[in-house]
Amino acid sequence: FLQTVIPGLAEEENATSQTAEFLPPYLIQTALKSEVTMDVYLATPVEERKAGRPMEIVASLTDTGPLTGANVVASVERPTGGTVNVTLYDDGNHGDGAAGDGLYANRFYQTGQHGSYNVTVNASGSSPLSGPFTRQALLSFHIDSPQDTDGDGLPDDWEIFFGTDPNVNDVLLDPDNDGS
Repeated sequence: FLQTVIPGLAEEENATSQTAEFLPPYLIQTALKSEVTMDVYLATPVEERKAGRPMEIVASLTDTGPLTGANVVASVERPTGGTVNVTLYDDGNHGDGAAGDGLYANRFYQTGQHGSYNVTVNASGSSPLSGPFTRQALLSFHIDSPQDTDGDGLPDDWEIFFGTDPNVNDVLLDPDNDGS
């Protein structure tokens, strides 16, 4: 239990009851030592973290070697609220290296808002060494305010990255001919 000494109060009972109103809300997380580790990276280089550009999220799960078959999900909280869940895969098709190598990855595409994004990555699975496990990692990244020269609602960096002209209001065009 936490105790704060308040000058003038001699009894521990009185001191404890008086401090409750002064302590701010807090969170305590605990962990046990295990051979299972999870490292998480935001792989998009800092200089490329601009509005509209995807954020690559990569998690590595290991014990004495790579852990495969885990369920790994990144929950991304946007600057203006709301959370988007992104499943990270170890299939060789989502920026995760080779299939079955213990690297789980995917891209978060909804980076059009200016501000800080909070990322919580949760993993669960089974380790041949330690049995069932869960792991959690907390990260964040920031997107600077986007410039939109042509006023079409698409940030200039996004238009350049995806091959449209940031000087032409092309929001109603269909440059990839996909019908939308």
